Amino acid sequence: MPALIRLHHDLAALLRRPHERGSVVYTIDREASLKDAVEALGVPHTEVDKLLVNGREADFATRLAEGQAIDVHP
Repeated sequence: MPALIRLHHDLAALLRRPHERGSVVYTIDREASLKDAVEALGVPHTEVDKLLVNGREADFATRLAEGQAIDVHP
């Protein structure tokens, strides 16, 4: 089961590939941190102010896991 990454406000414009309303179904094929996943989508970590995983605050070092819902705020 992949993770769902939702990019809020103007962060969606930074995605490498266009995605409807900034939601990305992210397939996890290796161990990665939230920082790794966000930057792989084309969003520089310096543009991110707040990360939520399943509604709880997280940091860039948090490990990405299947089934998570990640909200990325500028």
